[in-house]
Amino acid sequence: MSKLVQIGMLLFSCTVWGEDQVINQSEQNNVAGVIQFGPFANVDIIQIGDYNRTAVVQLGIEPIGTITQEGNYNRAVVFQISDASTLKIFQDGVFNYNSISQDSASPVGTLSQSSLNTLVNNFLFAPETVVSQTELTKIKALGFNTSLFSHLDAVRTAECASCKRFTIFGGGNLVEGQHSDRLGAIGFDYDISTRMIGGQIQLSPNLRLGLALQRSKTDADVNYALANIDVDSTQFGLFGSVNLDHIFMDFAAAYGNNDYHVNRPGFVSPVISSHEGYDVSLSARVGYLFQPKMTHNSLKFGPVVGLSYIKTNIDNYQELGDVLLTQRVDEQNYKALIGEAGVQLRYGSNRVSTFTNLTLEHDFKIEGFRVINTSYSMSPDNRVFTPVYDFKSSNSVRLNSGLDVKIAFGLDVSLFVDFRFDNDETDAWMLGGNVHYSF
Repeated sequence: MSKLVQIGMLLFSCTVWGEDQVINQSEQNNVAGVIQFGPFANVDIIQIGDYNRTAVVQLGIEPIGTITQEGNYNRAVVFQISDASTLKIFQDGVFNYNSISQDSASPVGTLSQSSLNTLVNNFLFAPETVVSQTELTKIKALGFNTSLFSHLDAVRTAECASCKRFTIFGGGNLVEGQHSDRLGAIGFDYDISTRMIGGQIQLSPNLRLGLALQRSKTDADVNYALANIDVDSTQFGLFGSVNLDHIFMDFAAAYGNNDYHVNRPGFVSPVISSHEGYDVSLSARVGYLFQPKMTHNSLKFGPVVGLSYIKTNIDNYQELGDVLLTQRVDEQNYKALIGEAGVQLRYGSNRVSTFTNLTLEHDFKIEGFRVINTSYSMSPDNRVFTPVYDFKSSNSVRLNSGLDVKIAFGLDVSLFVDFRFDNDETDAWMLGGNVHYSF
């Protein structure tokens, strides 16, 4: 009697007693996991596609396995818990990985059904949980610059002859979003909470510069409960703005230090890792605002364009836990260049001002394809190469809007929201607020 289950990307087969199993896959992304308990277990797997991976566990008297993989990236891990087993592996690709254990005394033979499921899932998907760390770092870095630009939008005024010279501010943000699965990278949900303090100086009626410090906490769950990722970050930012009659120019430059804590499923205790990384981000934005005469300069609108560059780096690390499940991950580097173009609408009075930015963002995908290098701890010299393709869509719609209310004695409060939409592949929203004191 045989059972075949499809869960997300996982094709998992469990043969209860001595029955043959045949799996034939011909998609771009092929995944097969097989566990057989019968005395004469037999499996035949054929995978033809760009990225093929197979994990097989056979417990029995004379297990037989045949695996054929044709594609650029092929990976096969086989445990035959027998001293009289037969295995044939044919791999035709650019990057081929195979790990074979044919031993009746293997500790795999003592694992429970639940632990065997964990083992198979680990070999199939553990390398594909790695890339989410750089993507979370990119999201966090971009969010910091978004907060700084929203601060500049909230305090921007048309006439600055009466502006106070110094301003200090503090506040926080909440960010939530999701990334869907794609080839080589399993998706995730995340939330980020931040606390920020900063100050700025009005160097002239048209020029202001500032510094900001942000602490953030990122909590992400990789799809299918394959990993949980926590990131504790500290970011330092320099920002500024030039405001002329109709033109404004904003910039932000930031550096972040990140501490990563990753938990993945284990047999009894989780597989864990703690490591560090950093990020650097640069953002610039230019806008031209028209001022209709009948509004007495209270209403302004016009085009706005911007560009952001983000670089992330994560140190290599070794996971801790059962040697059958842990992996070593090489250093990761990732770069992104994102442009945006759209319109800004502003309205201001003596006490209340609002702004709205509606833009189309474009990811130039300067690293639209990359390869993640890892190795399983049980065979550390055998490299695992995981191809990671970027999302198909390069464009997203962004809506950013805020409100600033002047209270008294140099105090004012600002709130802002930020939404990003991208064809169900990624989406995110941010809610933030600051209190300012000018003197």
